[in-house]
Amino acid sequence: MNNTHKLEGLVIPCITPFTDDLSEVDFEKFDKLVDYLIEEQCADAIIPIGTTGESTSLSHLEKELVIERAVKRANKRVPIFVGAGGANLAETISLSEYAENIGADGLLIVVPYYIRPDQEGIYQFFKAVAQRTNLPIMIYNIPSRTAVNMSIDTIMKIANIDNVIGIKDCFNDITNTSEMIRICRSELKKRIFYLDR
Repeated sequence: MNNTHKLEGLVIPCITPFTDDLSEVDFEKFDKLVDYLIEEQCADAIIPIGTTGESTSLSHLEKELVIERAVKRANKRVPIFVGAGGANLAETISLSEYAENIGADGLLIVVPYYIRPDQEGIYQFFKAVAQRTNLPIMIYNIPSRTAVNMSIDTIMKIANIDNVIGIKDCFNDITNTSEMIRICRSELKKRIFYLDR
């Protein structure tokens, strides 16, 4: 990741606008939205096709088109962290590799949803993705949508992977969050970013 782009400040998930008949992505509106988030909302980074960005409603090709459009429209004004995660490991790896090839700045990888993996399964999922890309990765823990919460031990284990740079935490438990931050500060040998919803 470009050292001038740090994943901190106002990191905004970007919705995916559709045409009025909901038949396809409205890329003209998408361009305007990216400009608006950067120029008027002063975003420090943008996340397309995350869980806010209709990721479960887009085909694989549509996801690739949205990634490409976001990267081109932002034009390095702010980092683009692509929401490439999902329940399918092969698709997550494919989107991650595509994002890297097209010039995205990083990835937001969600805990696999619906399948409810155990903690070791979560770790192996993130490890497999991280091994296939050089992009920086943000862990995305959102139990309300994935039906499973990452333990602090699992977060620490994943955070020790070289290209994992932080976590977006939506667990919504201040005691757990405080303990996670305390442990990360005392035990991790690198700085990681922490994003709250």
